[in-house]
Amino acid sequence: MKEAIMSLAVIDTLFETNKYHYTDLFVPFVATLFVKRGYDIIEQHGINKICYDFEDEFGLAVPYFAMITILNKARKKGLLRKEKGFFIVNKEYAAKCDLTATSKKHDDKYEALITAFISYSKREYNVPIKREEADKTIISFLKQYDLEILFATEAGSLLPTVETKYVFKYIFNSFIVFIYDINPDLKEFIIDIAIGSMIANTILYDKTMRAFEGRLKGLDIYLDTKFIFRLVGLEGEDREVAYTAFTEEIRKQKANLKIFGHTYNEVNSILENCMEWLDNPEYNPLYASRVLEHFKNKGYNKLNMEDYIVTFDERLEKHGIVIEEPPSYEKHKKYQIDEIKLEKYIIDRYKKENRNFNELDRRSTIMKDIKSIGSIAKLRKGKKPNKLKDAVCIFVTTNVSLAISSYNFEKHEIGSRNRIGACLTDVFVGTLFWLENPQKASLLNERKIIADCLAAIEPNAEFRDRLLKEAKKLRDGDYINEEQFYLINSNRFAREWFIKKIMGDSESITDKNILEAIEEYEAEIREQAKIEEREKLGEVIASKDTEVRNLSSKISEMENTINDISEKHGKLGITVSKTIKMSAKVISITVFSFLILLMLLLITSNIISHIYTGYSLLFWISIFLSVGFGVMNLIFGLNFRSIKQSINDKISSIANDYFFS
Repeated sequence: MKEAIMSLAVIDTLFETNKYHYTDLFVPFVATLFVKRGYDIIEQHGINKICYDFEDEFGLAVPYFAMITILNKARKKGLLRKEKGFFIVNKEYAAKCDLTATSKKHDDKYEALITAFISYSKREYNVPIKREEADKTIISFLKQYDLEILFATEAGSLLPTVETKYVFKYIFNSFIVFIYDINPDLKEFIIDIAIGSMIANTILYDKTMRAFEGRLKGLDIYLDTKFIFRLVGLEGEDREVAYTAFTEEIRKQKANLKIFGHTYNEVNSILENCMEWLDNPEYNPLYASRVLEHFKNKGYNKLNMEDYIVTFDERLEKHGIVIEEPPSYEKHKKYQIDEIKLEKYIIDRYKKENRNFNELDRRSTIMKDIKSIGSIAKLRKGKKPNKLKDAVCIFVTTNVSLAISSYNFEKHEIGSRNRIGACLTDVFVGTLFWLENPQKASLLNERKIIADCLAAIEPNAEFRDRLLKEAKKLRDGDYINEEQFYLINSNRFAREWFIKKIMGDSESITDKNILEAIEEYEAEIREQAKIEEREKLGEVIASKDTEVRNLSSKISEMENTINDISEKHGKLGITVSKTIKMSAKVISITVFSFLILLMLLLITSNIISHIYTGYSLLFWISIFLSVGFGVMNLIFGLNFRSIKQSINDKISSIANDYFFS
């Protein structure tokens, strides 16, 4: 299994280097095989052995006639030379082409992919996958694109035949969606091996692939309904990007993009049906088409939808698509195909692929497809083109089963095996473009692959029908109530919960796992409610904690302010106290000096008065004051010094009371 994946990665690497045309990509492989297996001479009857050894070495089952084509190319390249009915290996040339080193470079990438996939399955789905099953799952994923390339050939796939569980394929699609944005290395490797697989399959067309080469100038390419919906974004952004790139490439090659009138009417009919259901209370997402679901998810109402329908022609014009009525039966009667037989081919194919296929439900669509294929035959006017550039017109469809049915019809009923069929798949035509331009391979395939993976993990029609059928049984048997029945029909339950639980396998839908899923879903809803309640409580607590922290911060700020004020107040108090003491001292000294001066003045006056006038009144006042001070000094200890101190203390007391009380 691993060998096949490594080979596909190497094919993509060789293709991207532009050193090899896609038709020559297998030459280095046979050169490597000759080196490893010691081939010197190849006999004509030894080709079967080469096919066997090739598959054993590289994991790819190249059929006999395809191998002859490869060996002929190898001879032209100089790897082989023919002598007397034998092919002689040019060992020097073979050694230069040896791919052993190139293959080893991809080994680590593949191991990383396998490890990540196995880990994802266990972690997200609790599904253990063994290494061998993981290898098979990746091969199975790649093989899903085989029919889109090989619909017009009877050869089988180059990849080994594998059987793997549906759930593993579901998980791998989910895994690709998961890594798409977070692991670009793994995503790129997956795209590389997918492109490598598509390229490898072209060898199975042998010489007929050459018929599809060349410019498409003047070719009329008619598109089917689903192609249109994907192009205008009604099946997701990834498909819109991929199909826009596709149509831009067609227009660059000067081909003409068209849709038949009946296809246009079908598109309008579907859009109008969506408009009727958008506001309908009986809308059931389990029965909704992807187009209706798109508008519902976008929040469209009836009024919005009317505007969309009115402006839809502008969207077609934007992509250069012209509406053209199909050719009339009267004018092209002789080119009329047997539509009854074509219908049988189509219905038989659909029934083979889906045992629950309902012919009546699909009849209208089938008849429009038949009309499109029949119109191509009429426009070709009986021509059986062997080259695409001479085909006049083709009908491009996203429906592989329709393309296979059309091919088988033309091969058996018209009898031209190698002609360019009327109906080709979009993937096949897209592959024709990027085979001639390797740089566009990733661009045209990356978005398609991720869109396909997203679609693969969505509930399909079979899944929806089975789920609804089982749910009705449970409701009618009173095992579930109306609310639970509605839950099962709800989009979220079907898509995000139940489909994940059974990993998309409609065969696994039973009344038992529906009941288990409801119980688990409701338990999760309750747990989610508890979590939300705890989160709300946590938010309240956090809010209160924030308020407390803010309050504490404010208190701390206030305390700091108070401390600052106290410190400033203390400093001010010291300054004021010093000022009061100094002021009191100055005043008391002043008063003391005044009293001394007054006493000196009295004494001097008394002496002068006594000399000139004798004992005058002033004399006796002076004597009285002197005696009074003396007596007070003897009794109370009063003197000028104590008076000075008293004045000082009194002034200090009054000032302190004023400033600090």
